Amino acid sequence: MNTREVAVGAIRLMEEQGIPRDNIAVLAHPYHMPRADATMQAVLPPGMEAVIPDGLDSTNIQWDPNSTPTQTWTRDPQAWRGREPWVIAYFALRGWLDLAYAAGPPLETV
Repeated sequence: MNTREVAVGAIRLMEEQGIPRDNIAVLAHPYHMPRADATMQAVLPPGMEAVIPDGLDSTNIQWDPNSTPTQTWTRDPQAWRGREPWVIAYFALRGWLDLAYAAGPPLETV
């Protein structure tokens, strides 16, 4: 699943389960947070806010050198930096990002 599919699926699950839709926490590796946030902002229904919990910084979340073969970009920061600009461009071209969030800082911290 890509970031957008996860965001849409989470919102759909909240609706199906009757979970209040005031806030949704965005949890992602710090390197991924700008795109995860921009993707969430683009799919949120009116009245719902995305928040980023405290403590999500690069010193708390490590890279996984043994990550699955299908996600080699999660193994180290160099692999991530080589892939992420292309993924952001792809998401932007598809209209899957709120571009006001894509390049800027993540949402307020709770």
